[in-house]
Amino acid sequence: MLFRSKDTRTGRKQQIQSVRSALDGAITPGSSLGVSPLHATVDDARLLAADLGASVAAIGREVLLIDATFSDGVDIAEYGEGDATLVDLLSVETPGRQSDLVGLGEVMKGLRGIRSGSGAKDPADLVAGYQFGDLLDDAASLGFAVIVAMPPADSVVAKELTQRLDRVLLAGRAGRTTEREAATVVSDLSARRARPVGAVLLTGSERLKPRHTPAPTDEE
Repeated sequence: MLFRSKDTRTGRKQQIQSVRSALDGAITPGSSLGVSPLHATVDDARLLAADLGASVAAIGREVLLIDATFSDGVDIAEYGEGDATLVDLLSVETPGRQSDLVGLGEVMKGLRGIRSGSGAKDPADLVAGYQFGDLLDDAASLGFAVIVAMPPADSVVAKELTQRLDRVLLAGRAGRTTEREAATVVSDLSARRARPVGAVLLTGSERLKPRHTPAPTDEE
């Protein structure tokens, strides 16, 4: 799948709905989807994942949105403001985190978020550890569709994540990411036994701006 977004801010909600529709089989209860930037910024991937999460929650599904970029980015409200971060959750030795997930406050109806957090000595080891597997298993048993914002696909963290997540979506940028490049990365991911679902090419007019309120829902 290659989705080209239109060069307009006013159509952002409709564009996200179109991407959601195209990915419907990949964002279901118990599934996990990673969003990785390709010739785009990590914040582009974080925003696309957040907008997708809000759009999926708006049609009545339970969504767990995770920022696994381990980077300092702009404030995106969909990832929540709770004390528990991904670094915190993955640093606890005791397995099983259903209570942690249930206790997360909803950012909007059906959407819970987990920020990356700071202080991770080696993020790749964190996402490769059994705690992250437990987190995904618990989210699946609770019926969450998990959407994970990731670093670029060639990073060590992303390579670990692509082995653990069900599918991966690339967030490219029109004018920087060509269809051939997207196809090459999709092929490379497939060779690594990842399950890429395609790429979304963002336009220049959709450059990320700080967000302090949840994304619009389908009811608005």
